[in-house]
Amino acid sequence: MRHGQAARALRAVALAHAALVLAQAAFAGRYLGGDAAGLRLHERNAELIVALTLATWRLPRADPGTS
Repeated sequence: MRHGQAARALRAVALAHAALVLAQAAFAGRYLGGDAAGLRLHERNAELIVALTLATWRLPRADPGTS
């Protein structure tokens, strides 16, 4: 994977991860506000965060010595 492609992929993953983490707080707030579905959303979102983290961890690394 070229350096530019790796940087774009990392940026996309970081943005997705940030959005999912922010959504976690919103889903927890829904549950605490009395909406039972908020707990299920919170759980599913946590699973997505873990899956995204594990997938990112397994991405090929760009070699900084190549251009």
